[in-house]
Amino acid sequence: MKHINDISNKSREELIELVNLLNDKSAKLEDYNKEALKRYELIGDHIPGAIYQYRLYSNGTSCFPYCSIGIKNIYGVTPEEVLNDATPVFKVIHPEDLERVNKLIFESASNLTVWRDTYRVNLSEEKTIWVEGFATPQKLDDGSILWHGYLHDFTQIINYQQELINTKKIAEANEFRLKLAIDSGGFGVWDWSVKENTMLWNKRMYELYGIDESLFTNNLDVWTNGLHPDDKDRALDDCNSALFGNKEFDLTFRVVHPDGKILFLKANGVVIKDHNDDPVRMIGINRDITESIQAENEIKKRENLLRESKILLQSIIDSTEDLVWSVDLNNFELLSYNKAFIRFFSKILGVDVKIGMTPTELLKRKELYDLWYGFYDNAINNGNFIKEYKLSTTDMYLLLNFNLLIKDEKIFGISVFGKDITDIKRKEKELLDYQENLELMVDERTLALTEEIKLRKTIEKELSDSEKRYRDLVDKSTSIVLEWDTSGEIVFLNRYGLEFFGYKEKEIIGKNVLGTIVEAFDETGEDLESKMKIVQKQPENFYSSENQNIKKSGEKVWIAWTNKRINNEKGELIKTLSVGLDRTKQHDMEKALIQYQNKLEEMVEARTTELSETNKELIISKEKAEQSDRLKSAFLKNMSHEIRTPISGIIGFVELLSQSEVSDDERKYYSEIVNKSSERLMNTINDIIEISKIESGDMSAKLQEVDLHELMAFYYDFFNPQATRAGIKLFIGKQVETRDSLIISDRQKIDGIMMNLLKNALKFTMEGYIEFGNYIENDFINFYVKDTGIGIPEDKKEDIFNCFVQVNIELNRHYEGSGIGLSIVKAYVKSLNGEINLESELGKGSIFTISIPYMPCL
Repeated sequence: MKHINDISNKSREELIELVNLLNDKSAKLEDYNKEALKRYELIGDHIPGAIYQYRLYSNGTSCFPYCSIGIKNIYGVTPEEVLNDATPVFKVIHPEDLERVNKLIFESASNLTVWRDTYRVNLSEEKTIWVEGFATPQKLDDGSILWHGYLHDFTQIINYQQELINTKKIAEANEFRLKLAIDSGGFGVWDWSVKENTMLWNKRMYELYGIDESLFTNNLDVWTNGLHPDDKDRALDDCNSALFGNKEFDLTFRVVHPDGKILFLKANGVVIKDHNDDPVRMIGINRDITESIQAENEIKKRENLLRESKILLQSIIDSTEDLVWSVDLNNFELLSYNKAFIRFFSKILGVDVKIGMTPTELLKRKELYDLWYGFYDNAINNGNFIKEYKLSTTDMYLLLNFNLLIKDEKIFGISVFGKDITDIKRKEKELLDYQENLELMVDERTLALTEEIKLRKTIEKELSDSEKRYRDLVDKSTSIVLEWDTSGEIVFLNRYGLEFFGYKEKEIIGKNVLGTIVEAFDETGEDLESKMKIVQKQPENFYSSENQNIKKSGEKVWIAWTNKRINNEKGELIKTLSVGLDRTKQHDMEKALIQYQNKLEEMVEARTTELSETNKELIISKEKAEQSDRLKSAFLKNMSHEIRTPISGIIGFVELLSQSEVSDDERKYYSEIVNKSSERLMNTINDIIEISKIESGDMSAKLQEVDLHELMAFYYDFFNPQATRAGIKLFIGKQVETRDSLIISDRQKIDGIMMNLLKNALKFTMEGYIEFGNYIENDFINFYVKDTGIGIPEDKKEDIFNCFVQVNIELNRHYEGSGIGLSIVKAYVKSLNGEINLESELGKGSIFTISIPYMPCL
């Protein structure tokens, strides 16, 4: 028992000791737990974001049993404020995100899966942050769900992501713009790996080098093989220099396509090097500058042409005897002048001309330079004008043409062209004097025929020469310069041309000449539309032409054009250069002169009628004088060649015959020419005598017995040798019977008729035959001459019977003769109360038939 008690006491003591020990351990464990909890709270308070426990009860309420102090930065609340109620947290979640957050919480609670979400929290009206949270759920015994999780501010990462998205968008946009710029600019892009010698090209590069992408060799050779042989060495040198840092890669070169086409390319590139400064890559672009190079070459070509044109223009100006000069608007000081201007002032006024001189310095006398200041002021105030000016110190006349010099639509000076028209004025005065004494000249004209012919020819030649010089002056002064292409489109019209036609440059450039400055038909009915189409294709065939043009205002003008073709490098026509001169005034003057001449003739005729009423003899004399005057006028227009040519031959070859060193053969040959020329002159004189008789009315028939068979035989014997020499068959066709061959008529006039018809047939028949003869029909004896000659156009059949007309006179003078043979025939037939009939076809021949009354010899 004692033992038991002892044991019990001992056990009690041990138990007390054990309890004390347990109490001590429990106290230490509690202290340790407090220390651990303190450390956990310290850690939770100092890590970024917040650690937490979130509890959701089955009734839908919730709270945060634990959360670190970092929740203040996440939701703007303290741990104490949400210890029992989580409502303050859900109030600050962004309204657009709140529904999704709650949905994910309930899905996590239902499936006990990890909750994870990123959402926005509105800490204030000005500040919103992005929060990322994740937590692991735990289901408690009471059915509530407890999440253990972590929250942190995700705003910076979201911003980084957004910046990354924006940066990517910008990069993509820049890449698109770069691609668009490369594609629209036609840039070829290349990338050459120097060490591996591999080449990358974009699509445009294949087009620039004319290479099929499937045949691309993928190395530098594809570039060097396409280089023009003359550019290859230079291009490779520039490439090497760029690789080793000696210069930038900036190169212009040519490439040759497989089909031979050549392009000019501009290349730029940059070299990429490694850390050892060794080149590893070269990246660059190519672009086609062929059109630019061609444009530059065309500009240079035009500049050269402009320089040559200026030199040529100055040479032309200096070579003319007309005065050419220009002045500025500052006191009208001299800007330029030609050599004729220098000679004029030196010879006439004794002035040494210099650039910058004023009218006061040039002319010295006040009345002279005041007059010229007035001329220049008139040009400025009223525009271009023409003025006749007589020098006060001499009898010299000048035709002055004042033109404004305009650049950029501003007047900067005046150009003047001075033409010496002293001879023209003198001839005008002589012509006026001649016209005033016309009636007296008519009375004296018959006796002074020869002298009058010489005088008239001299006057006509001088007037013709004067007109030519005047026309040259106008061509070299105010001229229209027009360029138009093969479709008729106007490419260029100079300033004078624009002002002349009344257009602005933008109104007419690019328009067709037809419908702008040329109408389809002119006032004479000429088809200008067809003519323009021929000129624009073959300008060389219309080197000089004159036609009617029209201004913008509708005013019709006459222009003398000089046309020259402009070719490209292949010699193909691309444009026509036309230089035009206004001929409207001259055209109107010519019409007025014709009208004046007609009026003058009417006046002479009226005067003649008046004289005839007072004195019959004076009328007869007047008529004969007028007849002589008409004959003389015809001589002036048509006979000069027929008289001068044989006379020149006679004089020239007689002079050769008088030389002692002439051989017998030459003397015989020269004598034959003199004889032929004499015969030709005699025939012409005989024709003149016959036509004079006709014009004077001396046409009475001298009737006698005529043997038609004898006549035909005579004509055959006379003309057959000539026909044989010409290789032409001559024969008698129809003839009247022998019993009817004796008639009563004028033998001389029948001879004149038949001889002239046969001479004409021989003259105008190159090959074939000539048939002549006679026959009786309806109480008329018909004489005919039929040939296979050149024939007569339908519109000339009436004209050839007029004095001095040959059918080919508009073409040339291949055929000798006075041109009055058929006029004589017509007059003789009329005197015999007969008629003439003509049948002819151009190029096939003619048949002349003469019908006179048949009067047999009884």
